[in-house]
Amino acid sequence: MREDKLDPESEASFQKRVKETAEWFGWMTFSIRQSTIVSAKTGKRVSVVTKAGWPDVVLGKGARVLFREIKTDTGKVSPAQQKWGDLLLRAGCDWDVWRPRDWNEIERTLGAVSGG
Repeated sequence: MREDKLDPESEASFQKRVKETAEWFGWMTFSIRQSTIVSAKTGKRVSVVTKAGWPDVVLGKGARVLFREIKTDTGKVSPAQQKWGDLLLRAGCDWDVWRPRDWNEIERTLGAVSGG
Protein backbone atom coordinates (compact mmCIF):
# COMPACT_ATOMS: atom_id res chain seq x y z
CA MET A 1 0.00 0.00 0.00
CA ARG A 2 1.33 3.45 -0.91
CA GLU A 3 2.00 6.02 1.74
CA ASP A 4 0.92 8.96 -0.45
CA LYS A 5 1.30 11.51 2.34
CA LEU A 6 4.94 10.50 2.82
CA ASP A 7 5.73 9.68 -0.80
CA PRO A 8 3.44 11.65 -3.13
CA GLU A 9 3.19 10.26 -6.65
CA SER A 10 4.03 12.51 -9.57
CA GLU A 11 1.46 13.02 -12.31
CA ALA A 12 3.73 11.29 -14.86
CA SER A 13 4.25 8.27 -12.60
CA PHE A 14 0.54 8.04 -11.84
CA GLN A 15 -0.39 8.29 -15.52
CA LYS A 16 2.05 5.47 -16.30
CA ARG A 17 0.51 3.34 -13.55
CA VAL A 18 -3.02 4.02 -14.87
CA LYS A 19 -2.04 3.09 -18.43
CA GLU A 20 -0.19 -0.08 -17.38
CA THR A 21 -3.12 -1.21 -15.23
CA ALA A 22 -5.62 -0.45 -18.01
CA GLU A 23 -3.57 -2.44 -20.50
CA TRP A 24 -3.34 -5.34 -18.02
CA PHE A 25 -7.16 -5.35 -17.89
CA GLY A 26 -7.28 -5.37 -21.72
CA TRP A 27 -8.00 -1.70 -22.42
CA MET A 28 -6.55 0.13 -25.41
CA THR A 29 -4.78 3.27 -24.22
CA PHE A 30 -3.94 6.54 -25.92
CA SER A 31 -2.17 9.61 -24.64
CA ILE A 32 -0.35 12.49 -26.22
CA ARG A 33 3.26 12.78 -25.28
CA GLN A 34 4.71 16.16 -24.57
CA SER A 35 7.75 16.83 -26.74
CA THR A 36 10.56 19.32 -26.49
CA ILE A 37 11.99 20.79 -29.67
CA VAL A 38 14.59 23.44 -30.38
CA SER A 39 13.11 26.49 -32.05
CA ALA A 40 14.80 27.24 -35.36
CA LYS A 41 13.93 30.90 -34.83
CA THR A 42 15.28 31.42 -31.31
CA GLY A 43 17.44 28.36 -30.65
CA LYS A 44 15.59 27.83 -27.36
CA ARG A 45 13.94 24.63 -26.24
CA VAL A 46 10.17 24.77 -26.68
CA SER A 47 7.61 22.41 -25.18
CA VAL A 48 5.09 21.11 -27.73
CA VAL A 49 1.77 19.59 -26.68
CA THR A 50 -1.67 19.13 -28.14
CA LYS A 51 -4.51 21.59 -27.80
CA ALA A 52 -4.59 22.87 -24.24
CA GLY A 53 -6.99 21.02 -21.99
CA TRP A 54 -7.39 17.76 -23.94
CA PRO A 55 -7.62 14.82 -21.49
CA ASP A 56 -4.36 13.11 -20.57
CA VAL A 57 -5.57 9.58 -21.30
CA VAL A 58 -8.21 8.01 -23.52
CA LEU A 59 -9.05 4.38 -22.74
CA GLY A 60 -11.20 2.06 -24.81
CA LYS A 61 -12.57 -1.44 -24.28
CA GLY A 62 -15.61 -3.15 -25.69
CA ALA A 63 -18.17 -0.43 -26.40
CA ARG A 64 -16.79 1.91 -23.72
CA VAL A 65 -14.44 4.88 -24.05
CA LEU A 66 -13.12 6.80 -21.04
CA PHE A 67 -11.60 10.27 -21.21
CA ARG A 68 -9.51 10.89 -18.10
CA GLU A 69 -7.63 13.87 -16.79
CA ILE A 70 -4.76 12.65 -14.60
CA LYS A 71 -3.84 14.74 -11.57
CA THR A 72 -1.87 14.37 -8.38
CA ASP A 73 -3.90 14.36 -5.18
CA THR A 74 -3.41 18.13 -4.94
CA GLY A 75 -3.26 19.00 -8.65
CA LYS A 76 -5.79 21.47 -10.01
CA VAL A 77 -7.81 21.14 -13.21
CA SER A 78 -7.09 24.10 -15.48
CA PRO A 79 -9.91 26.14 -17.02
CA ALA A 80 -9.08 24.67 -20.45
CA GLN A 81 -9.20 21.12 -19.03
CA GLN A 82 -12.55 21.81 -17.38
CA LYS A 83 -13.89 23.31 -20.62
CA TRP A 84 -12.97 20.13 -22.54
CA GLY A 85 -14.40 18.00 -19.74
CA ASP A 86 -17.69 19.90 -19.78
CA LEU A 87 -17.91 19.57 -23.57
CA LEU A 88 -17.24 15.82 -23.45
CA LEU A 89 -19.85 15.35 -20.72
CA ARG A 90 -22.46 17.35 -22.66
CA ALA A 91 -21.72 15.12 -25.66
CA GLY A 92 -22.49 12.04 -23.55
CA CYS A 93 -18.88 10.96 -23.09
CA ASP A 94 -17.41 9.46 -19.93
CA TRP A 95 -14.98 12.14 -18.66
CA ASP A 96 -13.56 12.37 -15.17
CA VAL A 97 -10.48 13.33 -13.18
CA TRP A 98 -8.46 10.50 -11.64
CA ARG A 99 -6.08 10.97 -8.72
CA PRO A 100 -3.90 8.52 -6.78
CA ARG A 101 -6.36 8.65 -3.86
CA ASP A 102 -9.00 7.22 -6.23
CA TRP A 103 -7.01 4.05 -6.90
CA ASN A 104 -9.56 1.54 -5.55
CA GLU A 105 -12.31 3.04 -7.71
CA ILE A 106 -9.98 3.18 -10.72
CA GLU A 107 -9.20 -0.53 -10.41
CA ARG A 108 -12.93 -1.31 -10.07
CA THR A 109 -13.71 0.75 -13.18
CA LEU A 110 -10.96 -0.84 -15.26
CA GLY A 111 -11.81 -4.35 -14.09
CA ALA A 112 -15.57 -3.98 -14.57
CA VAL A 113 -15.72 -3.94 -18.37
CA SER A 114 -15.61 -7.33 -20.02
CA GLY A 115 -15.04 -8.06 -23.65
CA GLY A 116 -12.56 -6.54 -26.03
